Amino acid sequence: MKLSKEVKTGIIVVVAIAVVIYGFNFLQGTDILRKSSYIYAIYDKTDGLLEASPVQVNGVKVGQVHKTQLIKRDNGYKVLVTFILTEKIKIPVGSKAKLVSVDLLGSKAIDIQFSTSREYIKNNDTILAAYEDDLKTAVDKRIAPLQKKAESLISSIDSVMQVVQAVLNANVRQNLVA
Repeated sequence: MKLSKEVKTGIIVVVAIAVVIYGFNFLQGTDILRKSSYIYAIYDKTDGLLEASPVQVNGVKVGQVHKTQLIKRDNGYKVLVTFILTEKIKIPVGSKAKLVSVDLLGSKAIDIQFSTSREYIKNNDTILAAYEDDLKTAVDKRIAPLQKKAESLISSIDSVMQVVQAVLNANVRQNLVA
């Protein structure tokens, strides 16, 4: 069977388009040949969370953020985040998708924290959203006790200075100067 040049060219073009589509999806982190499940979470804000940010369980990547979009909800705007889970894991109902910082530069990831439920969420379900303290909040929590101690120390030093001034009255000061 002999194929004409037009048929050969057509086959090459179709194969090239398929390779380009697969390669584009692969570079975006999506494997179109693997069955994936989609999970949703609704956040108030997602500072630094990007599409293709990792979704992890105990530090192991099990998926990625597929899409973020602004939605109107409860007299305001929220962020709907769509996750693609590429690993076959069972997530218990009541688990939380915690937005965490993965480095000091502010890159974000989603860390799924399992609940103790025996029921599991299904494809296209919504998971609870949670947040990790940002760097400023964490530092403020550590500094607050030190600030209270420093304020207490300053008031104690002020009290001691008042006592010293009262003991060293004008006559004693004159004798010390002379």
